[in-house]
Amino acid sequence: MKKAVQFITLLIAGIIFLASCGKKSSSTESIIGINPTHGPKDTTVIISGSGFGNTAANANVYFNAHPATIVSISDTKIAATIPMLAGTGAVTVSINGNALTGPVFTYDTTYIVSTFASGLSSPYGIAVDNSTGNLFVAAYGNNTVQKVTQDGTVSNFASGFTLPGGIAIDNSRNLYVTNYGNNTISKITQGGVVTTFINSISHPAGIFADASGNMYVTNFGDTTITIISGGGTIRTINTGVAYTTGITRDANGNVYVTNSANNSVSKITPNGDVSTFATGLHTPSDITCDTTGNLYVTDPSNNTITQIKQTGAIKIIAEGLNEPNAIAIDQAGNLFVGCLSNNTISKVSPQ
Repeated sequence: MKKAVQFITLLIAGIIFLASCGKKSSSTESIIGINPTHGPKDTTVIISGSGFGNTAANANVYFNAHPATIVSISDTKIAATIPMLAGTGAVTVSINGNALTGPVFTYDTTYIVSTFASGLSSPYGIAVDNSTGNLFVAAYGNNTVQKVTQDGTVSNFASGFTLPGGIAIDNSRNLYVTNYGNNTISKITQGGVVTTFINSISHPAGIFADASGNMYVTNFGDTTITIISGGGTIRTINTGVAYTTGITRDANGNVYVTNSANNSVSKITPNGDVSTFATGLHTPSDITCDTTGNLYVTDPSNNTITQIKQTGAIKIIAEGLNEPNAIAIDQAGNLFVGCLSNNTISKVSPQ
């Protein structure tokens, strides 16, 4: 009887020992690395680590907080594909609810170019009405403002302008149009009523309206830009560069203007300091800015759209357009480009 008790005791101890050994030998959950470290949508990324298990249902993978599709999984590797517009950010893996943070994956945005609308008349300026998705176009060729609905239907919205160039829209959905031919800026209500907003601008070209109702206008006839506050105060800044055309503003209050005289983009800080922000463009015409501060410039002389990052890095994102002149961006990051040589609007969509 005593021997039997000893045997049972040894057996239980052995079972406990084996169980503890098995527990210690299991993998600790961790991410060691990823390969590749950058790429566009649908890129398959191998996430190396330990403790992932073998069941895809127990795992979730995210790139910059965007859920990815798991292609395969083992205890040490997960293969996952990058979702569209994931953006740049950390890779995270959740195993049975336990979150692991890995390295940063750099998302390479690519762009698709398509024809959005045709039948325009020399589209020199574009504004996006984000409340409806409609576009309003300064039609230099027939002295009108044309409206383009989301399905690409074009109609005349207002007329009686004098060589309209730039166009902007404020928070109340009023439109402002520069008249290059008579040195004025017109205001248009959503009902289509046209009035003169300001006189005596030296050949106004580009115009931008910020969230506070301030207007920024490039004066193609000299080296200045005009800033009109929401309260009606007017001030002028000398950029020192002639033939400024497009104008935009970032979230930090910096203003950027295109200079066709020296193929550059100038930056003007809120304090009024002027500097050259980017060079090496091709007769830059219009400019717009996305929510992250990236700039997009039309280069009609080489039929491209150029992206300029806040670091100053320049990259061509769209080619083969038909003399792209005007540009605007919607809330989804789609670019709308007025092309002069075929009177169309191209849509440049990120993916």
